[in-house]
Amino acid sequence: SNRIDKIKKKAQTTKDKDSLIELSALEKSKEAITAASDIAKKNNNAEITDCHMVTAFLEDENGIIPMLFKKMDININSLKSLIQAEIDKKPNLEMFLLDFR
Repeated sequence: SNRIDKIKKKAQTTKDKDSLIELSALEKSKEAITAASDIAKKNNNAEITDCHMVTAFLEDENGIIPMLFKKMDININSLKSLIQAEIDKKPNLEMFLLDFR
């Protein structure tokens, strides 16, 4: 948080291109982690995994990952379905709580 504040301040005061790029990357990373967390919660998963992160990246329609995959003719919906099948295999909170009863 302190690092982000320093980068924001430098980007705002100097209009330094590298600082602006770094700030943008940090903000996009924060958005992806938040989205992955939301996906894990929606699926009642106990933890955020790589599957949640990849899904978050794929769901960012303006992001670089979907753009690259489209250019490589990768069917994003099929990929998301495969990843969702993996997420469905992950332990969920209900199973976790039942183990402690």
